[in-house]
Amino acid sequence: MKVYAVSDIHTDFPTNYEYMSTLPKQEEGSVLIISGDISDQLSIIEKTLKMLKEKYTHIFYTFGNHELWIGRDDNKKYNDSIEKWNALEQLCKQLGVYTTPTRLNNKLAIVPLVGWYHPSFDEQFELMSVSEKEETYAGLAKVWGDFKYCKWNFQSIDAAQFFLNINDQRIKEFKETHKSNYPENVITFSHFVPRRELLPPREKLIRKHLPLVVGCLQLDDQLRSINSNTHIFGHTHIDYDVKIDGVRYVQNAFSAPQERVGWKKPYITEPYRPVLVYSD
Repeated sequence: MKVYAVSDIHTDFPTNYEYMSTLPKQEEGSVLIISGDISDQLSIIEKTLKMLKEKYTHIFYTFGNHELWIGRDDNKKYNDSIEKWNALEQLCKQLGVYTTPTRLNNKLAIVPLVGWYHPSFDEQFELMSVSEKEETYAGLAKVWGDFKYCKWNFQSIDAAQFFLNINDQRIKEFKETHKSNYPENVITFSHFVPRRELLPPREKLIRKHLPLVVGCLQLDDQLRSINSNTHIFGHTHIDYDVKIDGVRYVQNAFSAPQERVGWKKPYITEPYRPVLVYSD
C-alpha cells in the first residue's frame, strides 16, 4: 500500500483542475491524503474528489479555511460555516471519501484532524496585554478573507477549540477501539500548522500577520497523543519535509497558479506530484 499527500490544490482555478486531472492513475490500494483547500464551492469539491477517486483507491480529506467560506456564489445558502462543514461531511460520505479516523489494515491507520487557527500560535501575541490582543485580533478583519467570508455561531476566536473538542472525542473513540491491537503506523493530517517550527520567522514572511492565522499548537498535542509517525499539513503553501521529536512533518502544497510562477518558482525543480509518505 502506498500513501501520497497533497494540500491546497485550489481547483477553482481551471488550470489547477486541469493539471490535477493529468495525474497518473495509481495502483490498486493507493491512498491520497488531501490536507484542505480544494475550493470554497461544494460543486467544485465534488467534481474534484470524483476525479481523484478515479486515480486513487482511497481518498482522505479534511477541510481548509476556504471550504468554510459562505459569502460567495453557491455558498450563500448556508447560514453559517458549521452548517456548510456538515454539508461537506455528508458529501464526502456519499462519495466514499474518508474524513474520520480509519484503520486501513493491521499496520496502518490514517487520522484526519479537523481544526482552525488560533492567534496564540504567534509568540508575539502571547506577550501582549489583553487590550493589545483585542486590537490585534480585530485588525485581522482588514487583511484576512476568512473574517469576511466565514460566519460562526460563536466567537471566531473560539473556532479552534470547537474543532479541537471534536478531535478529542474522535481520538478517544479510536484509541478505545484499537487498544488491544494498536496499529504500528499512524498518519495524521490537518490543514492548519501544528508547530511554530513549521513556519519561517516573521522577518522572512511576505505577510507579517501570517503567524496569527496559520496554526494551532494543540494540534501537535493531539497528533502525538495518538502516536502519529507522520503528520501532513497545509495552508501556508510553504513546503516542508522535516522530522521533529520523532514525528515527520510534511507539507506538499500545489498552490495557486500565480504562486507557481511567482515566489514559489525558484523552488520548483520538477513537475508537481503528490508526495509519497508511506509504502509497505
